[in-house]
Amino acid sequence: MRFVNAAIGWVRYKPLLVYIIDRENFEITMQEMEENLIFTIPKLCAHFKTDEFHKILIEFKKYSKNAAKHFNDFEKTKNAWTRVLENAIERKAVLQL
Repeated sequence: MRFVNAAIGWVRYKPLLVYIIDRENFEITMQEMEENLIFTIPKLCAHFKTDEFHKILIEFKKYSKNAAKHFNDFEKTKNAWTRVLENAIERKAVLQL
């Protein structure tokens, strides 16, 4: 189901976003989100007549647990892109000489 996949995508990236913008409240926010998901997922399953929505909580737990690792990967990627762009700018300047 498309809606299930969209929800899974959201819960995969929301922990990283919260970790980046509000690290001080990360644990509290993740706990609140988990409680809300535990409350809401059975209702979604009943409404859509599918158990596929249970995958959301599994993915949320996995990605919230790994938010610090994902943040470090994110920072490494940003640094790599900065170096790539700096090299591209330097090469362009050399070629224009």
